[in-house]
Amino acid sequence: MSLPILRRRKSLAVNSGLAVVLIVAVGFAYESVGTSSSSAASQVRTGTVAKGTVVSTVSASGTLISPSDLALGFVTGGTLRQVYVKVGDKVKTGQVLAKVDDTTQQEALTTAKNSLASAQASRTVLLQGQTSQQKAAAAVQLEQASAQITQAQNNVTFTEKSNANDAANSAAAVKTAQAAVTAAKSALATANATLATDKVSNKNAVTADQTKVDQANQTLTQTSDQLTQAQQQQASTALKDEQALAQAQQQVSSAQLSYKSQVAQQAVSATPPTASQVTQANSQVASAQVQVDSAQRALDGTVLKAPSAGTVMSISTLVGGTVSSGSSSSSSSGSSTGSTGSTGSTGSTGSTGSTGSTGSTGSTGSTGSTGSTGSTGSTGSTGSTGSTGSTGSTGSTGSTSTTSSSGSSSTATVGTVAYVPDSSIAGHTATVTSGDTGFLVLTNITGLQVQASFSEDDTATLKLGQGATVALNALPNTPVNASVSWIASTGTSSSGVVSYTVDLDLKNPPAGLKPGQSGSVSVILKEADNTLYVPSTAVTTAGGVSTVTLVNGSTRTPKVVTVGVVGDTTTEIKSGLSVGDTVALTTATTGSTGFPTGGFPAGGRGGTGGLTGGGLGAGLGGAATTGGKG
Repeated sequence: MSLPILRRRKSLAVNSGLAVVLIVAVGFAYESVGTSSSSAASQVRTGTVAKGTVVSTVSASGTLISPSDLALGFVTGGTLRQVYVKVGDKVKTGQVLAKVDDTTQQEALTTAKNSLASAQASRTVLLQGQTSQQKAAAAVQLEQASAQITQAQNNVTFTEKSNANDAANSAAAVKTAQAAVTAAKSALATANATLATDKVSNKNAVTADQTKVDQANQTLTQTSDQLTQAQQQQASTALKDEQALAQAQQQVSSAQLSYKSQVAQQAVSATPPTASQVTQANSQVASAQVQVDSAQRALDGTVLKAPSAGTVMSISTLVGGTVSSGSSSSSSSGSSTGSTGSTGSTGSTGSTGSTGSTGSTGSTGSTGSTGSTGSTGSTGSTGSTGSTGSTGSTGSTGSTSTTSSSGSSSTATVGTVAYVPDSSIAGHTATVTSGDTGFLVLTNITGLQVQASFSEDDTATLKLGQGATVALNALPNTPVNASVSWIASTGTSSSGVVSYTVDLDLKNPPAGLKPGQSGSVSVILKEADNTLYVPSTAVTTAGGVSTVTLVNGSTRTPKVVTVGVVGDTTTEIKSGLSVGDTVALTTATTGSTGFPTGGFPAGGRGGTGGLTGGGLGAGLGGAATTGGKG
């Protein structure tokens, strides 16, 4: 049982002997090369001690973001008619950006002004009593009110016919598309049948048959897509026509109510007014004025202006598409909302009559801001306040809005839009982007930040205010200075790797930067200015002691140094060297003799390094840092 032990000892003895022989042989060879071969010495890589700046950094990839985006929406929704800017344009405060169709709002304002004029005339009649001329004028007003009813009814009839025509056209388009799909399916079935037959009886035709099958499949896909598009267009058209009809019917109701109001006013004007009637007349004029003001705001809301200077970052709807109403917001989140019409104003107190009737619904679906006031109560005891006018009908997108005519600050987003480009409409066509909040997003380019994701270890070294350099891919030769402005307190984990989001403020950014551009970020952790430094590969540190190897011709001399900031590629030398000293670099290269010229710096055969883990090279040279067999 002792035989294996003897063999192991014999083997160990043999290996030890070989190691001694190898060390002696290598030492002899290196002495020969180092003392007699100048070409080997000339191949040692060296660096020179210089004076300058040493910087230690951590790096990560980053993206430009804009923290001050302003999402803009129309106060009054509708069909987008004109866009005066495009993505990338710089705009000034108050500049007109876009307009929606204001036909309905113009009509609503006209109606409101007519109601105001009627209320003022009624008050005048009440106060002065009617002359023959005024009676004639009153009759004309009644005729006009009646004509407005007729006009509104005609508008309903016209809208119904137009809707029927649209429905017929949409149905025809769907039918045509369905027929094309049916034909494509039949052709595919025929091609498959032919292929199956030829695979048995006519194999030479299989390739051609397969081509026909592929073509039939492609045709079926195309016709199916066309059918889907036709069906979507049919639904979109039906929704728009339904809204148009609702608006037209509402105008009829408003005109009828106006006519009845004038009839009642002329009836009471035949008797001398009481103090209560005068008070009521004044209230009606004031209420009509509120309606005019509300209609004017709705009309003004069809024009979108820039609330501040900035750069257009995105536009979400094409000309001819439908945009919902909503106020502007700097928030980047919010639910998609349509525009609920604002509430009609409260009917004035009927001082001598019964409760005023409920104010009618606003005549325009997109704003609902023109609901008329409660009509005058009939003569009798003191009447209570007329109830509040009901809310206007749903805005053009059919969804509910969180804003009213009071202009709240909630964010409105563009909902699902049927994009119907209208080539007959003047103005620029908007560049459509997805996922943005608001019809149009303004950004402040001068306030751009870089957002980067740093590793868990690197984040631990970061502090607010630290300087950094940003190298953008779009501007590789124009580094931008920055500083750390925010460090996330919570990290995110991906595949077991934790990272932290860090924002950096740009200092004096160059022109042409855009959100979304990417690049690299280097945050400066330590910096030493006007100091001695050497390439970091020249320094070897072991046991807390740092050394370099001085090179003077063929002489190599180890030198203990005191280091400071360890930079990305260089290391600060606080003591031990002087400017101009030459030092050996430890990265190994192979000389003509076959020995690593960077692994055997001067030092003769000093040391007793072993065969593994860098022992031989370190033992012979005294400064090798690489592992392996030296």
